[in-house]
Amino acid sequence: MADIGSLADRFPHEISGGEQQRVALVRALATCPKLLLLDEPLSHLDPELKESVRSKLLTLLHSTKTTALYVSHDIEETMTMSDRMVVMRRGRLEQVGTPDEIYKRPSTAYVAQLFGKTNLIPRHFIPGHAHAFTDDMCGHEVVPTRPHQWMIIEKPSADSPSFRGRVQSVVNCGAYQEVALETKDFTLTLHVTHKTPVRAGETHTVQWIFPE
Repeated sequence: MADIGSLADRFPHEISGGEQQRVALVRALATCPKLLLLDEPLSHLDPELKESVRSKLLTLLHSTKTTALYVSHDIEETMTMSDRMVVMRRGRLEQVGTPDEIYKRPSTAYVAQLFGKTNLIPRHFIPGHAHAFTDDMCGHEVVPTRPHQWMIIEKPSADSPSFRGRVQSVVNCGAYQEVALETKDFTLTLHVTHKTPVRAGETHTVQWIFPE
């Protein structure tokens, strides 16, 4: 299952880091443990090798029906590996749920921003949205929104919140442009495609298009 049969006659120093990881996993699984603790098992691997070993690891865990407690600081890795996630901060539980639940409905500002850039909009600006939490920094209820959920538009529709502001900066991030828009009440970060012409100093209207 781990594709290590060809390594049987080699010494440990004669195999690669990824192969060593697979051997270590098989050795741990050979005793059929009820619970396997994996503490950042892929942290020292390069990105391409990490993705390959991660895929093998998932296959092994599912094939052997082994429950694993997987510890990682890599958010993408954690999202990929887990059925349920536990976010911890300073030794305390911050939130427990599925990866989808935690990403879309974070319960604190720390959790929201841990999973990527987040706009924390005061709730009275988006009164119809069901999910909000109290921000420890300001003490008010806020709605977490992601940069990709906003769009620059010509004419806003009445069924979704919209704001007008001045573009502070535009950063080319490859697949998209990251725009900082300063409104009269707060600064929004949004991601727009390169098809959308936008320059610093311009005034634009943005609308929340993709609520999750």
